[in-house]
Amino acid sequence: MTVRGRGGGPAEPTTSWAQLVERARATLELEALRPPPGEVDLEDFAARLGAARGLTIHLYPVDLGAAAREMCGLCLVNEGSAHVFYAGAASDLSRRHNLAHELGHLLFGHRAKAPVYRPSLTTSLTTSQQRMAAWMGTDPTYGARDEAEADALGAALLGNGPGRRSHRWMATGEVRAAARQFASAFT
Repeated sequence: MTVRGRGGGPAEPTTSWAQLVERARATLELEALRPPPGEVDLEDFAARLGAARGLTIHLYPVDLGAAAREMCGLCLVNEGSAHVFYAGAASDLSRRHNLAHELGHLLFGHRAKAPVYRPSLTTSLTTSQQRMAAWMGTDPTYGARDEAEADALGAALLGNGPGRRSHRWMATGEVRAAARQFASAFT
């Protein structure tokens, strides 16, 4: 996987997926946040991450309905607390990855680029894809590299559990590109 520049700008240094996952693992080690071997308790990880960042992290699983195709979670930071909303997806792995991804934004200190004012979240998430696009704005909330780093944390945290199966972790951007390519075959 390569990470391109934001907003059509110059390309950022190319980073492989393996390098991103290794960076996530190294960051966990450096900050003494690496979970013990076995199934990762993401609530415990969130509490330890919050303590390291001076934040109280609140976790909220939400049903995003059809909007889950475009958005799997949201992380809001406000004066000493972080509110992490994540899709309560159909599979346990997907739900846990959504949460780990949002916590990745906190671990790496990502800052959203989207405007502060948005229409009602409830209205936006329960109606059409156009309203969702209007709520999100034309620019992505985070850049491609930020999204890839957050996905890499999910791989670093969840890729070592006791029930680990051989699979390839895909970054969010890769999944969306593959979905567009698949959809274009039918239009």
